[in-house]
Amino acid sequence: MFSLKQKKTKVSLWSFFSYFFISVLIAPPLFFLVNSLSKTSPSTKKIVTMFLGTYTKNTAIILVFTLCFCLLIGFISACIMSFYNFKGKKIFEFLLILPFAIPSYILAYIYTDFFSYGGIIYKIMQRFGIFFNLDIMNIKGLIFILICAFYPYSYIIFRSYLKRLDQNILDSAVSLGAGKCKLIFKILIPVSYPAILSASLLIIMEVLNAFGVPYYFGVQVFSTGIFHAWVSFQDIEAATKLSFILILFIGVVSGLIYMMKNAKKYQYSSGAVRFIQPKNISGVKAFAAYFYLILLISISFIIPCIHLILWLYHSIGNVSFVASSFFFTLFVGIFSASLIVIVSIILANHSRYHHDKFNKLLFRVATIGYGIPGIIIAIATLSLFIKLDRFIFGRLIFTLSIIPLFIAYTIRFIMVSFNSIDAGFNKCGLKFSKASKSLGAGEIKTFLKVDLPLIKANIIGAFLLSFIEIIKDLPITSLLIPFNRETLAITISNYAAQERITDIAFPAILIIVISTALLYLFTRNEKNEIHKN
Repeated sequence: MFSLKQKKTKVSLWSFFSYFFISVLIAPPLFFLVNSLSKTSPSTKKIVTMFLGTYTKNTAIILVFTLCFCLLIGFISACIMSFYNFKGKKIFEFLLILPFAIPSYILAYIYTDFFSYGGIIYKIMQRFGIFFNLDIMNIKGLIFILICAFYPYSYIIFRSYLKRLDQNILDSAVSLGAGKCKLIFKILIPVSYPAILSASLLIIMEVLNAFGVPYYFGVQVFSTGIFHAWVSFQDIEAATKLSFILILFIGVVSGLIYMMKNAKKYQYSSGAVRFIQPKNISGVKAFAAYFYLILLISISFIIPCIHLILWLYHSIGNVSFVASSFFFTLFVGIFSASLIVIVSIILANHSRYHHDKFNKLLFRVATIGYGIPGIIIAIATLSLFIKLDRFIFGRLIFTLSIIPLFIAYTIRFIMVSFNSIDAGFNKCGLKFSKASKSLGAGEIKTFLKVDLPLIKANIIGAFLLSFIEIIKDLPITSLLIPFNRETLAITISNYAAQERITDIAFPAILIIVISTALLYLFTRNEKNEIHKN
């Protein structure tokens, strides 16, 4: 009788923490949504009607072209790495994901200088007597930067999908007389349909979240429009209305993609699946593969890094001023990533014991933050804390602290961590937990001694990915960081705003080095987990 009561207490306590964190994750977006449905004032209506057309047009153009090119580059890269063997392939596998380590706004600062009057290309052309001055601070340049930054998302999804593709499908098509073009357009692309949709949704979310690049280039899109409505016009209502329109668009697109994925599915036969067997290539084919991969990696990673090193030479005297930003970035990154992982573990552990529709819906809503642009999450969190502070204290207390920043990070990046840890729990199942409890171990002891060790690799992966996302973030940090505090991302943004462009080198290199090291640890962690299984 006592043990049953004790068990119920523990389960209810675990449920309490789960529902508490779900409430915290849902509260800011829900508060924001309620406010967006309020009546529109004349000034807000004027701002929205004046700029909505421009925001919609520019965002749509950027979205379509970035999406198409990212999918194309990612698909070609994944095909080369999946179907062919060549020297240095393992190195290229890692190099292709390294653009993740460079935030898009850093790429924007670098390539603006690279192509500008007095830049490297200008000086090279001048030696040959050729006048060159390419201005990329426009929509075309913005698309180019976003393609360089976001193509790895599609590459990773396509690569993961093609690894599991059945070789028998391709062999059957070839035996029926299908040529290479027909094989690609009639077989390979259609069977990659789920991967295409998944990659499309992820890229759409990233493009709509992009803030630093359009802000620096002066291109009016929804993310910059929301920021200007809040900061420049001091009109929270206008920012709310614009945010609601953007969220509505994201919801419609996500719903359509979800319906399309469910409407068209591919299933392998009951026979054994024979995975893709890469072919060895040499000569012209090998040269073409090397040329494509080296060009892609050079544009998206190597050239920017070399450019930063050259800038560092000119700004070496300002290195000491970055120390405080560096240590504060580490503090924010470690604390926020740890918080995200802890919340993810609590939610994922609760999720595996509660499979009813209500709880599934709750977890889906609680982890939807990655689909909401960071600037909207920041404003939603800030507006809620302002309301609470004025109601409780009559003045701003928590709003000016670092707490809103941690909560906004958790809302934004919880999905990355939750999916990883939830996958780990699902893979392990409940058999080990039940065996431990049958031997007399309690809930907490079972969780600490059995469950956590089994998902150790998933926890490490979730922490590393969350940390990378946090130290690169600009939109959330720029609005919620406490006064007189700076992360490396904010320091870089401030230097760029002051036109001290060469001074961004050292903080930018620090972000890239940290992110690259963490990406390497993440890939090693994933490989070790695969070998164990």
